[in-house]
Amino acid sequence: MLTRSGVAKRIRKSLATVRRMEGNELHPEVDENGVHWFDEDEVDQVARGRGGRRPVIPTRCRRDGSIFPSSSRHGLKSWVQEAAIERRQREHDLKKAKDGAATLKAELDAAKHRIEELNDEHRKMRSIMRTLGTLFLTIAGPTALMRIDPTLMAVIRACASYED
Repeated sequence: MLTRSGVAKRIRKSLATVRRMEGNELHPEVDENGVHWFDEDEVDQVARGRGGRRPVIPTRCRRDGSIFPSSSRHGLKSWVQEAAIERRQREHDLKKAKDGAATLKAELDAAKHRIEELNDEHRKMRSIMRTLGTLFLTIAGPTALMRIDPTLMAVIRACASYED
């Protein structure tokens, strides 16, 4: 995830251009502090689409968009600001992970419910099979059973003696 300034550096454009691209080419997520976070893959795709050049990854930036503190170029204040941005990014990533886990849990619960429904239907079908098999054996009688195909007879007997 990248901030606006990280996107601007990556695509070699100004912050104003990045703001204009929001909603059209770029679709950021805004955290509770109002920081706009951009997906790196989307930014890379936009960078390649604008002039065909590979995106720029400044030497002092990590792949995740966070910045390595450099004592010669940054004072303590900027390092603290960068650490705060990195903390917000991690909080944002954690929130996304929790939301994803909640979604997976809901899907799992729905799947368990569907399995229970299918098991109930299966139990009903087994009961119907037993009843039909017993009913056929009772109605047909021994003489009718002699004229039935042996394979069909095996199925009828299996239905009558079907166990849970």
